[in-house]
Amino acid sequence: MPLSFGELLASVPPKKRNGTTKVLLALHQGQITRPAGVTTAEINRELALHLRRSVPKNPSQLLAAAARYVKSTSTKGGRRVWLLTDAGVRYLEALTRHSLQPPPTVSFAYDLADVHPDIFAAAAPLLKSGHFAEAVGRAAKRLNLMVRQRTERTRDDGVSMMHQVFSVESNKQIRLQVNSLREDWERDEQDGLRHMMAGMQVGIGNVDKHGDLRVPDRRAAMELLALLSYLARRVDQCSAVR
Repeated sequence: MPLSFGELLASVPPKKRNGTTKVLLALHQGQITRPAGVTTAEINRELALHLRRSVPKNPSQLLAAAARYVKSTSTKGGRRVWLLTDAGVRYLEALTRHSLQPPPTVSFAYDLADVHPDIFAAAAPLLKSGHFAEAVGRAAKRLNLMVRQRTERTRDDGVSMMHQVFSVESNKQIRLQVNSLREDWERDEQDGLRHMMAGMQVGIGNVDKHGDLRVPDRRAAMELLALLSYLARRVDQCSAVR
């Protein structure tokens, strides 16, 4: 059961029970039940409930000054809401000497639904069950398969395949070409995609296949899946050139 505001504040050394600490604690408490974000008015109510006469002045200014520990965003209705960051949770844990229950996060299913359909199909079941590294590894394999299917390859040649497939120059292989390659910047775009695909194969595909793909949490998994999704969409945009 999470600790109450009063219990947490009592754990803070007296000299550090300043306005910023009180406001961050109130934000943490509010975010437990409002994971999408807490308004300044809701933070004020939380403070008034527990502190009465010692409510800090200008909580919004205190939050803005504590930019390392909070972030703000706007809801669809235009309301400004605050969220405690991971750094903010660690800061409060250091002050209170308690392991705090992390504020619940908004379901990541919506964000996951935005990724490329092939990446989604490969990663979604594993991601939702908490198998983060496996989800990313499976998505990387799917991206590799997409490249092979587009170029009629039956064998996975890994990094060398990516360099051949996305090469700027003709090389007697079926290549995937992202633009006309007429201008210097178009050749740069093609070469950049070649390096990104080869880097994906080395840094994600090969590590997953031969070593330990360290993906500690949902956030890290979603960042990598976003990268793989971007690359998958670029593959879709390419023309197969014989």
